[in-house]
Amino acid sequence: MFVEGLGIRGGEGEQQLELDRRMIRDRIAHYRRQLSEVITARKQQRKKREKNVVTAALVGYTNAGKSSLLNRLCRVEVLEEDKLFSTLDVTCRTLNPESKPPMVMIDTVGLLQNLPASLISGFKTTLESAETADLLIIVCDISDKNHEKHLEVTLEFLKELKIEYKDRIIVFNKRDLLTSNEENLDAILMLRSHPNGLLVSSFNSEDMKKLRDFIINFFLSKQNHYDLFIPYQDGQAHAEVLGKTNVMSQVTHQDGIFYRIRVPDFILQNLSLGKYIMADDSVLKKFLDPT
Repeated sequence: MFVEGLGIRGGEGEQQLELDRRMIRDRIAHYRRQLSEVITARKQQRKKREKNVVTAALVGYTNAGKSSLLNRLCRVEVLEEDKLFSTLDVTCRTLNPESKPPMVMIDTVGLLQNLPASLISGFKTTLESAETADLLIIVCDISDKNHEKHLEVTLEFLKELKIEYKDRIIVFNKRDLLTSNEENLDAILMLRSHPNGLLVSSFNSEDMKKLRDFIINFFLSKQNHYDLFIPYQDGQAHAEVLGKTNVMSQVTHQDGIFYRIRVPDFILQNLSLGKYIMADDSVLKKFLDPT
C-alpha cells in the first residue's frame, strides 16, 4: 500500500488494518443511522401516546427489579433476569385501563456507574420515555450493599437528562432479601432520608397493591374537577363524558343530566364539552346533596 506524502509502501498487514478500520467506520455509521431512525420513530410514537394516556416511568440502576415491579403492577409477564442489561429496550404496559385516560407504565434500561462514552448516547435514547413521563418511579435495590451509590448514580443521570424536577417517588425494592437487623435498620434510615419513598417487595401482594394505589391516586389527583349540565338531546356530549372522562357522580333532571367529572385538561381541550361547564356549582350541589 503506497502511503501518500511519505513515498513508501506499506505491507499487507497495514492494508488489512486499513480495511478493518474502514469496516468499523462503516458499521458505526450504519448503527448511527439506525439510532437516528429509532429516535425519530419513538418521538412520533410518544407524541401520539401523549394525547391519549398518562405515563409513569420506572428508572433505576440495573438489576434493581424494575421489570419485576412492572409485571406485578400491570399483571403481565415481561422478561425478568438477574443480570446486567436484561431489559435493553423500552417496554410499555397498561397499569389501569379503566381510568380515563388510561395509565401506562414504562420500563427503561438499567443504569450503570462509569458508563463508557460509546454507550452513553444509546442509554439516553432508551431513557427518552422518562423525559416525557408524568411520574418517575425511581427503583433502588435496598438489599444491595451499594444501594446508596446506585441511587446516587440514578439521581445524577436524571440531572443530566434535566428531568430531576419531575414528580417522583423512590421505591426501595427487594425488602424480602433483607436478612439482618443491621440491613433493616439501614432501610429505615433510607426511608427517613427520602420521605417520599416506599419500602416494598415485588413478591408481596399487599406492597404491590399499596404502590399501585399510590400511582393511580397520584394521576387522579392531577386531574381537575368540572361540573357539567348536558341536555338529553346532545348524545355526542354524553358519550364523550362517559367514554373519555372519570365520572364522579351524575344526577338526572327533567331537561338533562348533571355530571361531576374528573379529567386532565389536555383531554378536556379535545372534547366538545366547554359550553356545558358550569361556572357556579351551587345548582349541582343542590341536586347532589339535597340536604
